[in-house]
Parts: sequence; structure tokens; C-alpha cells
Amino acid sequence: MRVSPERQTSPSSPYVGDEDSDSDNARNSLLGSARHPNQPSYKLVNSTDVEGHGESEACEAQWRTSALNLTNSVGFQIVMALLIVCNAVVIGLETDLPTAMHWDTFENAFLAVFTIELIVRMCLIGCQEFLHPYHPEFCWNLLDFLIVACGCIDVVVAKLRGHGSSPIATVFRIVRLLRILRIFKIVRFLKQLYMLAFGFVLALEAVFWVSVLLTIILYTWSIVLVRTVGKLAADQPHSLFLHEKFGSISRSMLTLFELFSQPNVQPYEAVLATYKLLGAFLIVFIIFESFGMLAVLTGVISDSMFAKNDVRMEEDRFRKAQRRQKLLLKCEAMYAKVEKTESGEVLKSDLEQILPQIK
Repeated sequence: MRVSPERQTSPSSPYVGDEDSDSDNARNSLLGSARHPNQPSYKLVNSTDVEGHGESEACEAQWRTSALNLTNSVGFQIVMALLIVCNAVVIGLETDLPTAMHWDTFENAFLAVFTIELIVRMCLIGCQEFLHPYHPEFCWNLLDFLIVACGCIDVVVAKLRGHGSSPIATVFRIVRLLRILRIFKIVRFLKQLYMLAFGFVLALEAVFWVSVLLTIILYTWSIVLVRTVGKLAADQPHSLFLHEKFGSISRSMLTLFELFSQPNVQPYEAVLATYKLLGAFLIVFIIFESFGMLAVLTGVISDSMFAKNDVRMEEDRFRKAQRRQKLLLKCEAMYAKVEKTESGEVLKSDLEQILPQIK
């Protein structure tokens, strides 16, 4: 038995526990008569009730842990990946063969499965933690939530308004295209593909700065070309062609970008035969800017992907080592609190009760 506080409306109210015990009744009367009017009264709680409550919490924690392990298992992930691939195939068939089958039935079935999976994970993890910005899988969770939410809203609106041609229906037809984004979750299930995609995302910074450098180069040479060959008099040879290609900054930058991305001087053969200096410039531009810049861009992306992937893998290893150390310390602390026998041993039943608390 132990004593716990409880508010009562009357000192003579019954106790929770062993009601037939005279010693409990006498002790409760003593507590009821000795308490201050503004203080809470006390009742005796049977230790079996406390143990039962603790066992229920342990069972709930164990069930939640088992469910989380199931949703994170390889088999479950494979099943979800196959469903995502099947959903993407159905979307492709629906796009090419819209009248071949009643595709909405398949779409609603996939939506129901993904909705149930999302609800289960949110219940197990907790809604607040599931969408917390500091959650390790916040981006994936947010993507799942938005796609499923848009799909559910689309189904509801379609049932209420039908398949009309109103502006709202057009908007939701566009929103339905977001379903195809679910295929990016495949990256999450395949480690090698995930590392490749992660490295590419990290390499976008290098691509951005290479693009800035390319823009500066194109802009600089465009000014030179506009002022030299883009403003020729109408009586000059090929003035119309040169004005079309280099008559303004924007047209000149577009022309140079076309030569950068796909070097082809065949349309300029007649012009280059007349303007030798322009021909020499275009050849040098293609060699250094097109071939050179593409080589730099490829090298920067490759180096960034491999280097930052190595950093990511090292960070993952460090994080796992930290989690392992914290888990070890937690297990040692929990083991120290477990009641031991005279010989220093711990009962198996006591260990089974604390296992669900190890996370």
C-alpha cells in the first residue's frame, strides 16, 4: 500500500483499495480528521492498481515500438515502394489512354492505401513530432502529407462539383499532377539512389556559381558583339543576318548560349567567309567557353557530389556512434535502477518491463 492525494467532497467518502480492512479504515479516518480544510484529503491506493497501470503503459510502449519497427522494416518499405511504382505506371497509362479504363477507381484505391499509411505513421510518431522541422525525415513527411491532403481534397471536390470545366476544376486538375511527385519517394528506399540524389542537390550550389560565371561571360561578349557587328549599316554584307543574331543584348546572349550548348557554325558559313575576325572569335568562344565550361561544370558537379557525399557518410557514422553511446549510457542507468537480488542478479521479468523504454 502507498498513500496518494485526492480531492474529496466528504471526509466519509469510501477509499480505493481494500475496503474490508479495518486498519485501512482507521488510518483513513485519522488522515481525514487531521487534515487542514484547505489541504487535499488522502486515500489508500492498492499497490496492485499501480502495478497494473505501469504494466498497461509498458504494454502500450511495447506495442508502439513494435508497430514502428514494422513500418520501418525492409519488407514494409519494399511493399510501399512497389505501390508507388504501380501508382506511377497507372498515372502514365491514364495520361496516354484516358478512356481505356475507369482510372479513378485505381487512383482512389492507391489514395486510400497511402492515406492509411500516413495516418498510421502520424499516430505512432505523433502529429506534432511528425511535422516538426527538426525531425530527421521532415521533408519526406511534409511531402507525404501535402500529396495525400491534395488527393483527398481533390476527391471531395470532384464528388461535390463533378468533373466540370470551371476554373476551380482546372486548378484541381493541375493539383492532381502533384501525385506523380510521390515517385521521388523511391529515392528514400534505395540507398545508392538516395546518395546520388543527395549529392546532386548539394552540387546545385556549384552549378549556381558556374551559371553566374557563364552569365557574366555571355553578357560581356554580347556587348562587344552588339557594338561591333550588330549595328552594321543596311548596305553592309549580311547586315540583316547579323542584326537578327547580334542586334541586341538579349538576342546576342541567346545566340552565344546556343553556340555554347550546341556548337554549330554551319548557319554562319557565309558570314564567316566575309568577317574573318568574327569567325576567329566564334571558334575561340566555342573551344574555351563551350568545351571548357562544360568540362568545368562536369568536374565541379562530380567533385561536389563525391566530396559532399563522403562528408554526409562521415556525419551519418558520427551520428550513429553518438546515438549508440547515448543508448549505452541510458541502458546502464536503467539497469542500475532495477531491483537486484541478494546475489546481484536481475530477474528476467524486470528486464522485460524496461525493454519498451529503450529507444
